[in-house]
Amino acid sequence: MTYRLATAWGVLRGRSSRPDYGMLLVLPFLAAAGGALLALAVESAVGARRTRE
Repeated sequence: MTYRLATAWGVLRGRSSRPDYGMLLVLPFLAAAGGALLALAVESAVGARRTRE
């Protein structure tokens, strides 16, 4: 946590920040998980609508 605070303070003072490669690894997995949850929600909504009709 201290590293992030020091980096944020440095950016506010005008230093260029180093890219955070950890986010480049995590972001695709988060996007895939979000897409899977969205697909499950749509599938359950369509299934519920079919059972009502």
